[in-house]
Amino acid sequence: MARPVTPSVIRPKGLSQSELAELAVWFVAAGRWAEAGLSEAEARELVCHFFKCLSSPAKDSLEASYLSLQNTLMAMRKGTFESIQSEPPFSRAGRAGMRALLRAWLAGEAEFKRTWEEVFCPNWRQAQQDRAIRIVGGPGGTPDTAIELVTDCGDDKIFAEYWHLYYQYGKSWRCEMQMSTVPDSRGRRYDLLNLRFHDGQERRLYFLL
Repeated sequence: MARPVTPSVIRPKGLSQSELAELAVWFVAAGRWAEAGLSEAEARELVCHFFKCLSSPAKDSLEASYLSLQNTLMAMRKGTFESIQSEPPFSRAGRAGMRALLRAWLAGEAEFKRTWEEVFCPNWRQAQQDRAIRIVGGPGGTPDTAIELVTDCGDDKIFAEYWHLYYQYGKSWRCEMQMSTVPDSRGRRYDLLNLRFHDGQERRLYFLL
C-alpha cells in the first residue's frame, strides 16, 4: 500500500512500512481508527484504497493480509501469547466486518456506505469482545504431551497452531508436513506437524484436535 501511515500507528516497532500500512487498515477494521490518528472519513478512504490494492481473488488477498500480520506479531513476541491477540488483526469482529465491507465495495459505492454504517453501528463495540485463545498441555513432542488450544472459536483453531509456532520459534522454521491423525484408542485425534529449522534441525509436534 502506498498510503502513508501516521506516526501514532507505528506500534509495535519492527514492522516494515508495508506492514505498518496494513496494520493501520486492521485498526480501522476493529473500529480503532482514532488510535491510528484517523478520522472516520479518513478511515473509510484508507479501507477503499486497501481494497483497490488487493490482488485477485480479493477475498484470498484479504485473508493473507491478516494472517501474515498475526504470524509476524506473534514472532515479534511483544507480550504474552494471550495479550498479543488484542492487536487488531486478531479481532474476529474486525475480520468479519472487513469481509462484509469488501463484498459491499465490490458491489458499488452505495452498498459500501450502507454496509459501513451497519458494521460500525452505535453498538458495534459490543461485538469486539474476543476471548483470547489459550495454550495448555505441551510441549507437544508426543501424543501424550500434545499441545491443546482452548477456544470458543473453532474457525481460529488451525490459525492459532501457527500463532503458537511463530510465538515459540520466530520465523526460523518452515512446515514440511501437516496431517490429521485417525482417532487413537481413546478417541483422540491430533494435528501432526513436521518442522524444519533454518539450522537443519527437525521437530515433530502434536496438537490435540
